[in-house]
Amino acid sequence: MYGKVLRIDVSVPATKERPYFIPDDNPLLERDIGLYEIYAWGLRNPWGLGFSEDQIFISDAGHEKVEEVNLLKNGCNYGWNMKEGSDITSWLHGKPTNLNSVGPLMDPIFEYKTGDEEFLTGKRVKQGKSENEKKKKSGSVIIGGYPNKDGTNYTFADIGGYIFEIGKSDDGWRVKKRAYISDVFQKLDKPLFVKSWGQDAKGNLYVLASESMGPGVDVHLGVDVHLGVDVHPGVDVHPGPGKVIQIEFT
Repeated sequence: MYGKVLRIDVSVPATKERPYFIPDDNPLLERDIGLYEIYAWGLRNPWGLGFSEDQIFISDAGHEKVEEVNLLKNGCNYGWNMKEGSDITSWLHGKPTNLNSVGPLMDPIFEYKTGDEEFLTGKRVKQGKSENEKKKKSGSVIIGGYPNKDGTNYTFADIGGYIFEIGKSDDGWRVKKRAYISDVFQKLDKPLFVKSWGQDAKGNLYVLASESMGPGVDVHLGVDVHLGVDVHPGVDVHPGPGKVIQIEFT
């Protein structure tokens, strides 16, 4: 079931005939246009859900133009394949389904253009780049992410090795902090690509990185994402299997 968020009730004891129940306020419960388990739709390739106390965040990987962060709402349509981010697409994968026209079309709370180097680095793109800058690969897929407890900040990554913290302000969601994983290694001559996230029981965030953008066995490391922790210049760090280091957002 592609591009949808499902919600079921497992608090009611299961029976042989019914392993779970459907919550009474699921949006399609009294409509004949989709499965009753569906809670929201119109996503393209959501990369997990991030839970704060009262909000659920979704990082949704774009097709070719936009990477986006959404807030989950009951019965909302996030637009794919009619929209990519807040932009109307110029094409459709096949014909729109009945659900495409159902529910309010929701724009993301935050979005950026796929591979936008200026956004990823936070710097104006120069014509002539240094050797160090050339090592940085443009990102291509959003890898989400976890909000803080009250849902005012959200930390996510781009597969190109970039980590971001966005925060809610009076005029919307804005980047507060960013980091590039490979910058913490003095002797690493290859970029690192973000593969996945994790969170421990104390709420600490970890990001799994690799020297390969695609699948395969190579050097991996867990990066302990602690905001404001300083990795001192000159520290000799060699990434390897099981290696965990701390990074600093700038």
